[in-house]
Amino acid sequence: MLLARILLLRCSVKRFETIAIPTWKNEVAPRFGVADEFTIVTIDSNTVGVPRMVQMNESLCWNERLALLREHGVDVVVCSGFNQRFLPLAQSLGLDVKCGVNGTIEWVVEKYQKKELIYFQRGCAQRRLRKRKGGFCAR
Repeated sequence: MLLARILLLRCSVKRFETIAIPTWKNEVAPRFGVADEFTIVTIDSNTVGVPRMVQMNESLCWNERLALLREHGVDVVVCSGFNQRFLPLAQSLGLDVKCGVNGTIEWVVEKYQKKELIYFQRGCAQRRLRKRKGGFCAR
């Protein structure tokens, strides 16, 4: 019985993750909702897959953007800004959102793979923090 539970736990552990990063000029785009291009990369502890680009029509609404990423097998969205109102929608689709991230796509992928990426678990409340922090979202 104990052996069966251990085997079940080992089988249920995911060995890789597919991340999506809203992209603008080879960097993390400032806001998820306005990005027209996403870099999608599959990562495990040893290797990084070949990045692929997905174009988004700017007329897509949030639920369509999130559903399209899920159709591409995305598990995690790594972004700079993400509206808190849409976190429950992302979570209901099985997407984990990590925001407050800036930098080049290569740097973000490298830090994510090494589990060194610093991020927020909740949406980035830029408007509220902008008033308190002198114009910048806390990072």
